[in-house]
Amino acid sequence: MSVVDLLEVRNISKTFVSGFLFSGRKVVAVDKVSFSIPGEKPIIFVLAGESGSGKSTIARIILKFIKPDEGEVFYKGKNIFAINSKEDLLYRREVQAVFQDPYSAFNPVYPVDHILSITARRLGVDQGKEIDEAIDEALVSVGLRPEEVRGKYPYQLSGGQRQR
Repeated sequence: MSVVDLLEVRNISKTFVSGFLFSGRKVVAVDKVSFSIPGEKPIIFVLAGESGSGKSTIARIILKFIKPDEGEVFYKGKNIFAINSKEDLLYRREVQAVFQDPYSAFNPVYPVDHILSITARRLGVDQGKEIDEAIDEALVSVGLRPEEVRGKYPYQLSGGQRQR
């Protein structure tokens, strides 16, 4: 039995044709990008890079907002642009984005712990101590100290803390 990656991006390319000021000019946003994320169950991963490096275009392709000009994207071994409507519903439920805007990423009514515990439950983490450990691990992995973040509301965090 072969192991299938959770997500595989295979040689995707996307070119846009600009309008208005530079009418007809082609802009290569993504050129033959490939990567894979191993595993079997949903995880949280970050797509990071310099400004203009194609992150947003890659994310929009993975989220099926746009189609690549070339290449394929596979989720659990299935081409996301060739799945049926039932599989597409499951895909959209399991593959979601948290966008960079730190002000719109959180509901200001709830403390950060509450928001992160919902995410942990949706990823299959059990109740109680296991959720607390997963939250602390996630915070540390992005360079935050749990004792400075836990129990606070989004407005009490700096912009950089909210982004992470």
